[in-house]
Amino acid sequence: MVILKRNIWLLFFLILLTSTVLLASLSLSRWNSLTQFHNVSQQGTAAQWFVSFSSILEQQEAIITLIGEKLVDVQPKDFQAIQAQLDELMNLNPDFFSGFALVAPAGEVLVVSSNLEQNNVVNLRDLPQARDSFIRALESEKMVLGRTYLAPRLVIPARKAIRDNDGKVLAVMTGALSLLGPKGFFSNNRVLGKFNRITILRNSDRYLQYSTDGELIPHFHEHPMDEAAYHRLKQAIMEQAGNQLSAPEGKVIPPLLAELRSRVRPPWPTSVGA
Repeated sequence: MVILKRNIWLLFFLILLTSTVLLASLSLSRWNSLTQFHNVSQQGTAAQWFVSFSSILEQQEAIITLIGEKLVDVQPKDFQAIQAQLDELMNLNPDFFSGFALVAPAGEVLVVSSNLEQNNVVNLRDLPQARDSFIRALESEKMVLGRTYLAPRLVIPARKAIRDNDGKVLAVMTGALSLLGPKGFFSNNRVLGKFNRITILRNSDRYLQYSTDGELIPHFHEHPMDEAAYHRLKQAIMEQAGNQLSAPEGKVIPPLLAELRSRVRPPWPTSVGA
């Protein structure tokens, strides 16, 4: 009888131990499956957002290049004609664009769209938040994004040097992307929800270009990221990209990491900065 009771208890403990191990294994497997699913979902969301934002930038570059080349052909002193064309451009999407300006290579603002006050505009070379990106725009063949700042609206400035056939800079065309327009691209990020956060970090000066968790993060643009934290973040991203890019043949590389591989370089990397 005693032996029988011992066998029953032994069987009970074996069943309990087996059930516990099985439950733990199933829970761990489920946890890993959910984690992988959400990681892939997050990568997809970030990649989709990046593609949309890159498309917006390419459109902006094409617009300010075409209008800039057109404006430099206008009689130089005919500022009213230039402003009329800037206003026409503004009217295409007033919720997305915050303003346009034609700037001399020396930094003097020649003319602005009528929604901006000409008297309040100063030389861009004298503005700390604009000087470095303006100089880079003069040296670059591509459009350059400036630091996000209040002017007095929160905007992302995009600048493109307009050149003659010999490569001499005739003017710099500037267009400001509004971050607060109710119908613009950035307003649509409310659909991301509080559980998602999108951040664009500039490589050139470590300032945040943009940061949202469905609503803009307050004061995100005012201070640069700590240098040590920036290097840790960049190293972590590059390590993740390296692991993904060394995946076995036939494994699909996530779009965001593929873009990171091909385009990480100052002053406009993809997921890390601008």
